[in-house]
Amino acid sequence: MIEVPNDYGKVNVAISRFWTEHVPVNGGASVQEVDFCEVVKRGSTLTVSNKIDQWKRGEKTIWQTIEPEYLRWKKGETETPADGTPLAAWPAITSKGMIDHLRNLKILTVEHLADMTSSDAERIGMGARRLIDLARAFVETKKGSAAISAALAERDEKIRVQQVEIDDLKDKVEKLLAAMPQKAPRPRGTAAPAGELLTTTSSP
Repeated sequence: MIEVPNDYGKVNVAISRFWTEHVPVNGGASVQEVDFCEVVKRGSTLTVSNKIDQWKRGEKTIWQTIEPEYLRWKKGETETPADGTPLAAWPAITSKGMIDHLRNLKILTVEHLADMTSSDAERIGMGARRLIDLARAFVETKKGSAAISAALAERDEKIRVQQVEIDDLKDKVEKLLAAMPQKAPRPRGTAAPAGELLTTTSSP
């Protein structure tokens, strides 16, 4: 079973990209081409990647979305963005006709749209300037989220390193205490040896 967030489903998923990797087989004696697919939840930057065979054996609703696009990709009839947020995953565009129109102009991701100029807007047509502004705002928000995630990851790593150092120090202290000679307790009511009294009693 493929582990994907519970709110992923057929209507909420868009294809981010397909790609092929050469994976060693037979102990590295040869390689095999393995296809992968990455999906993204609409309106989100969260992605999930898996081998095509794993998608087939996983969630049926996800595979129903992937399969037709994958078959088109294998035939060379379609292309998916190598990087960025697919237009189909962006809630600001709800018209498939607009998405197809932008794809025909080689605008495949929200990031591509955010990079468009005024002259590009004229090629896109009515409503283009508003879409470009929305795309730029989306990209800036995404950058901010990425910066926050990076900062949190750095903080967690520092905490992890500090905990390792603390655990190491505790281990050293425990070993040191274990190596120290332990005095046997003196039975209650018995006097201390004379030599011990001399070493423990201070001079007047």
